[in-house]
Amino acid sequence: MTKLRLTPYIDKQSALGVFINYPDNKGFFMHDGANKGFRAVYYGSLEGGTGVVVMVNSDNGKIMGEVVNSVAKVYGFKGLYNSKLVKTVAIAGSVLQNYTGEYAMTADFHFTISKDGDHMYCQATGQNKFEIFPEAQNRFFAKVAVLEIEFVRDDNGKVLKLNLRLPVSI
Repeated sequence: MTKLRLTPYIDKQSALGVFINYPDNKGFFMHDGANKGFRAVYYGSLEGGTGVVVMVNSDNGKIMGEVVNSVAKVYGFKGLYNSKLVKTVAIAGSVLQNYTGEYAMTADFHFTISKDGDHMYCQATGQNKFEIFPEAQNRFFAKVAVLEIEFVRDDNGKVLKLNLRLPVSI
């Protein structure tokens, strides 16, 4: 049953209730989540039996990535410890405005991208809104969730879709 649950179905990263990540040829499955006052994330290795679960009683889950990285580093979870320094870039407000809207991932699951002043936000169906930060003209990252968003444009510059990456790096 576990092998069936950890078999990707929709794409290479989506299995039954978990996301699959393959950093450094070491496989991990993971899922994160949140509701009012709580945040959680877990990672488990597909080989070797290692893993980590972090839960916080807060609406701010920023510390979770640091805890996962610390556990991965101390216990030698190859492929899970992947700290990277990300710098934000300045993007013109008119460009940011082009990214706002609703993006359907499935028929019942959407991402809504909104702009408030110079700040960009993402909200998934049934989830809380969180800020996203530009690391390139078309790529954004979140600090409160482990994800990257890339906006894909056509040859004329029109935004076609949103690609979501759930990297293991935190």
